[in-house]
Amino acid sequence: MNNFQTKVLFSLVFLLALTEIIFADFPLPLVSKYKKWQVYDSATINSDDPNYPLEHIEDSYRLVRAYRTSKQKYGNGYVENAENLIDWRWKYEVRNKSDKLLYVTVTYKLVDKEGFLITSSVSSDYVKPFSTTIIKRESNMEFRNSKLLYSRHWSIGYEVR
Repeated sequence: MNNFQTKVLFSLVFLLALTEIIFADFPLPLVSKYKKWQVYDSATINSDDPNYPLEHIEDSYRLVRAYRTSKQKYGNGYVENAENLIDWRWKYEVRNKSDKLLYVTVTYKLVDKEGFLITSSVSSDYVKPFSTTIIKRESNMEFRNSKLLYSRHWSIGYEVR
């Protein structure tokens, strides 16, 4: 390798390292619309059972923060690349209309314009008879998927305890 090639290679490595340092410290921008809670209170639980014990009160989600993870190095030589992630939260308010203690599980899904799944998370909690509970969870997703975010879907189930 001649002197010119060495200088070009050194310059490229230097620029790559400098770019990594600069962009690792800047916060990633969130889609501003989704920084506030996106609240839905008009949904109903679809069930053929007229005595279905659960009633949807309200659900909502929001994006919390965007960040970049650092590279992870493991003892076996494996290196996991840095990722750009977004933390997001959701909450689901449900009423138990029955006289039994229910263990309720909600799967909350963020979807794109065509209804395709971007990410999802699951959480469960007990709901006392004739009471209301908020089931909530924080999760994360890849930053690049946040630009596809359009709406949400959810599914719900329960067990009698």
